Amino acid sequence: MKRLAVLGYPIGFSRSPAIHNAAFAALGMEGDWSYEAIEVSPDKFAERVRAMPGEGFVGANVTVPHKGSALLVSERRSGVAREIGAANTLVFEEGEIRADNTDARGLMESLPEPAAGRRVYDRRLARSGSPLVPRIHAVRQPSGAPVRRRSTLFGSLPTGRSDRIRLFECRPPRRSKVT
Repeated sequence: MKRLAVLGYPIGFSRSPAIHNAAFAALGMEGDWSYEAIEVSPDKFAERVRAMPGEGFVGANVTVPHKGSALLVSERRSGVAREIGAANTLVFEEGEIRADNTDARGLMESLPEPAAGRRVYDRRLARSGSPLVPRIHAVRQPSGAPVRRRSTLFGSLPTGRSDRIRLFECRPPRRSKVT
């Protein structure tokens, strides 16, 4: 049986095993594939990951707080995982631990295009000498003032270039009063 897992700490909140095992059952694969949740503390993460291929695991999804560690424990890293500085997917193949990050692609594909009349900001980021993608620590309004309301601006990475960020307005719809 090929085994898959999600690794996190804590991991009890994850619905991934139920979702993946239901998909395996629906596809008639439940006897060949399984998916489980494994809680692993940060100090045991690398050791646990290295043991998984010998236990029949072919891959793992990675969630908090291990995404940075997942990148470090891998022997081969995708360009996206290197740029972001974290991995959420590990594949155990040909004696290697391979890391990828599907978070950014999934986020970008799920975002709607900015609505008509909304401003889009596409700006080059200043490099600080780091080879990694610059991190967004605080989103600011065009005036430079910090954003105080949630969802006024949304930042997305990557844009296809590691030195750019795209910001666009996305104010949530106003709630109508119930009478």
